[in-house]
Amino acid sequence: MKTWVIAIAAALPLVAQADNTMVLCIEDQAASPFTYPNKDGTMQVLLKMAAKQTGVNLTFKVQAWKRCIADVQSNALSGLVNAGYTPFHASYAAFPMKSNGQPNPAQALAKMDVMVYRMKGAGVGWDGQTFSNLSKPVLMPSGFATISDRLKEMKVDFDETTKEPLRNLYKMIAGQGDAVLGFAEE
Repeated sequence: MKTWVIAIAAALPLVAQADNTMVLCIEDQAASPFTYPNKDGTMQVLLKMAAKQTGVNLTFKVQAWKRCIADVQSNALSGLVNAGYTPFHASYAAFPMKSNGQPNPAQALAKMDVMVYRMKGAGVGWDGQTFSNLSKPVLMPSGFATISDRLKEMKVDFDETTKEPLRNLYKMIAGQGDAVLGFAEE
């Protein structure tokens, strides 16, 4: 599973406020190496470079992901960083798009590969498109609409109640799920 992460603020000059200031939300959980709550990840560095080149005053606000989304929806913040294109995010945010109406991965700040993990010897299968032999939910990190939307399309039962990737691995070992989805970088 590949997911393109296109920062909503990719076109800084187009979305800057009248006073030339942008406040972008960063999740309070690290998305290594892309964003960190207490230091700059690659996306934060790239956005700061773009802001400097365009004369935009850029600051980041760190908070829970759901609060980030709510604040962007209510226009309390200019945008959020590390949001993949999904119909949900597209309902309240602007993304760089191609002329055919599809998201433009050439303007993405990162590409994240989603990996499928299963227990050694388990009968669960993944052929790159579909799962087979699932009897329990697929475990995934909470708050990633790019992943949950895809699982919904595939009609796969999933559990997204856990934020930490390692905890999902422990849940799988405890028999609470057949497979774990996580980002390769984690």
